[in-house]
Amino acid sequence: YGHGRLTYWGAVSYLEENNCDTASPSDSPTLSCDGPETEINVTVTTDRYNNETSWTLLDVCNNNLIAEKEGGDYGSQNTAYIEIVKACASDFEFNISDSFGDGICCGYSYFVRQDGIVVAFGGEFGARETSSFGLRSNRG
Repeated sequence: YGHGRLTYWGAVSYLEENNCDTASPSDSPTLSCDGPETEINVTVTTDRYNNETSWTLLDVCNNNLIAEKEGGDYGSQNTAYIEIVKACASDFEFNISDSFGDGICCGYSYFVRQDGIVVAFGGEFGARETSSFGLRSNRG
């Protein structure tokens, strides 16, 4: 016990020492972390209109696009798709969109987990929904 707390605060210190809020954008995100890594799991269960759903995951500290799925990337209706992303510990923004504007209809949904903890979820959200999570979001 306590190991996770040390890792968390070590990451917070690293971001503060390295001026997270003013870091310049990078064209090619790489996983070369000076601090801890994190695993982000995006699960999308498509509705009947699977081609309407798209999403992006952005590292807001470095302005890096970490992962994305575009409309048409989901090949089947009513199917769960899981994307696992490894990233450096940071602050993130998850944006999910529906090109028709009705979200993921009729009981289907999405979940975003960071290191096994649900940080975002939803379904019938309209045209777009945004969730922020990560180190600064979890300070309390």
